[in-house]
Formats: sequence, structure tokens, C-alpha cells
Amino acid sequence: MKIKNKTKLFLFIIPFVITHFCNAQNLVPNPGFEEHKLDSVFYWEQPGRPYYHFGSGISYAHSGNCINGICIWKNDPSEYLQVKLDSTLIKDKKYTVTAYTMISSVNLSSVLLDTIKYLGIYFSNQKVNVSSKKILYFKPQVYLDVYHDSIWHKNESTFIAKGDERYMLIGHFYELYNELKKANDSIYENVFKKLENIDFEKSEEIKTETSKIEEKYKKLQQDSWNIDKIKNQRKREKLINDYKTAMFKKQEEIQNKTVEITKKYEEKSNEIYSEYNISPKMGFGFKGFRLFFDDISVIPFHEMTATKEKIIPLNNVFFNTSKSDLLPASFSELDKQVNFLNENSDIIIEVSGHTDNTGKETDNQILSENRAKAVAEYFIEKGIDNSRITYKGYGSSKPIATNDTEVGRAKNRRVEIKIIGN
Repeated sequence: MKIKNKTKLFLFIIPFVITHFCNAQNLVPNPGFEEHKLDSVFYWEQPGRPYYHFGSGISYAHSGNCINGICIWKNDPSEYLQVKLDSTLIKDKKYTVTAYTMISSVNLSSVLLDTIKYLGIYFSNQKVNVSSKKILYFKPQVYLDVYHDSIWHKNESTFIAKGDERYMLIGHFYELYNELKKANDSIYENVFKKLENIDFEKSEEIKTETSKIEEKYKKLQQDSWNIDKIKNQRKREKLINDYKTAMFKKQEEIQNKTVEITKKYEEKSNEIYSEYNISPKMGFGFKGFRLFFDDISVIPFHEMTATKEKIIPLNNVFFNTSKSDLLPASFSELDKQVNFLNENSDIIIEVSGHTDNTGKETDNQILSENRAKAVAEYFIEKGIDNSRITYKGYGSSKPIATNDTEVGRAKNRRVEIKIIGN
């Protein structure tokens, strides 16, 4: 009996040690919110309960199965996330902070402002009381760029620690409100009216297409109501299995169709952004929205070195469909890479363009190369020596996800940086 108990204990310890070791560089515990129980996420604190973090059907995770989220309100106290880091930050040491964010707007009903960085991450030596929602007046060390497209975006920034920070707080920081109100509201009235019409058309089309899909499965759902009346066990089990399979397919069809429609109207929105030369970042003029998080990390900067063959995905680079002209929304992401290239002045890179498998491969090859060229030219215009940069288009030859779904195809349409020399 004692030997069996020891074996069980040993088997329990092994995955814990391996998991802890794999996350040792990251100072954020439970960074993807995978460890949870029904009404809480381990290590993390927030007002109320984390009612968005798993099984919600609201969204899909960037990785794993779980996410977490907060509600942000225009003038009212908002929600926030707080976690105690695994160790205190070291004075004057540089840290890289990464967070994947995705927005799901609700009650969009006012002016969409072109504002930057009113959501952020604050590091301190004191814990904030999370018993209720509150206004945060702190000044965050890291700001988050938020895009209104319901797609995961990678936020990555660096900061220098004071030396006593142990807690990380993610939320909306009210101190920036007055800065945001300085923005010129008049130009955005026209922008908002056009965007509101697009949002309404998108919602109506999603509603129509969802009804069509639900109608297709209506008979099977009606048949399922009579399952208990079927006496033949084999027939009953078959109907149950058919029903479960059908419901899974229905949800998948609805999700894929929603993503497809969202992308279509995103292109219309991007045309408006281009017309007014602004970025599609969420502003301060609407009632509220939900912001989701996944895969959050705080890592000492020296561990993020530029190594040969390393591939750096450019997560927030945007083009119109079948076009290679960079949209203004891309500039923030590209400027971060310019800083990276300046800080690592000895490296040589290849800018790689990729597409999904839609259409002719010859067209995809040309499009991917033109998009890679556009990014390379942006770097050169920003002062990076052209001898350090090459570009190449790979068409659809190197997918990173399935091309059978819209979500997968969206992941395959990408631009990357590959370090090829130093």
C-alpha cells in the first residue's frame, strides 16, 4: 500500500515539475488561464467571477482551451485583472511584456476615436483590492493597442523595472481620459456614421446566415425531442450520436460563416480608415466592450535575443484583399520591428510573405512577394540599411494552419521576419 501511494505521489509531481520548469522564464503564473475551476482562475484575481474564461462560446482561445476577459465602460468603473508575479522585478532590468488581446464590442453607439493606449498594464509593489470594480488612476508602464476586428493581436513592449514590482494589473487607466479628449472629435463623426452602417449591415448578414444554418439542422433537432420515445436502444444511441455530431457541425458552420462575414466587412472598414488616414484602434466614445486576453508573459529582456533562423510573426500588419499596399493600421507593429532592427544592428533579415490556398497559386505567389516587398520598403524608408534586408514570397506553400476553415486561412495569410544572418 505504501509503495502504491508513493507511486501516485511521484506521478502527480512529475507533470507539475515539468510544467513549472517549462514556464520558468515567464514570471506570470497560469499565463493562458488553463488552470481554473468553475468560479475562479488560479493565481488571477478580478472583480466578480471570470465569466468569460472557458466554455462561454463567446470566442476561441489563442492557444489551449481557455481565455479570460474584462468589460471596459466609457465613464463607469471597469473590470481588471491582477496577478502576483513569481518573483519581484529587478531594479533597472529591462523586461519584455507580451499579451494577446481580442475585442468583442457591445453597445457600440458613439464616436469611434483614433486613440492609442488607454488600456495598459501596471506593475507595482502593492496589491489592489479586487472586491469591486473601480477606476484606476495609476499610470501604466505598458500600453495596449486594441483593434476592432475580433481577431487575436499580439501586444509586445519593453520597460525598465524600478526594482520592487511584484503585482501586475491589466485594465483601463482613467488617468489618460483627459489626454484622449484632446483628440479632434469632428473628423470622427463622419467616420463613425459610416462604420455604424457597416456594423449594422454585418450584424444583419450574420443574423440571416445563422438562421439559414439553423434551419438546415431544424428537423434533426426536432427529432431529438422524441429520443426518449424510441425503445430500440441502438436506434436511440445512433440518434443521440447523430444529434451531437450535427450540433457540433452547426456551431462550426456558424463560427466559420461569422468569421467570413466579419472579414468581408473589415475590408470595407479598412477602406474608410484609409480614406481618413487613421488606424482602426478602439476609441473612448462608446458605451462598452469586452476585451479578452490569452498567453500573457513577462520575461527578462536578455532572454529575447535575436538568434539566427528565428522567425518573428508580424501579427498586426494589414492589407486590403488581393492588394499589397500597407494600411495605416500596420504602422504601429512595423515601427516596433524598426526599433528591434535598430537595437540589433548586426542582423540580416528576410521578409517573408505568405497566403492561403484560395485562387491561383501564381497569383498567390505574386501577391505574397509584393506584400513582403511593401514591408521591406517600409523598413528601408525608416532608415534600415537595404543591405540587411531581403524579401521573398512563398505563396501558399508554407501554411501554419488548415486551409479548410476561414480561421485557418486567416492565419496562413501572414508576413514574417526571418533572421538569416548576423
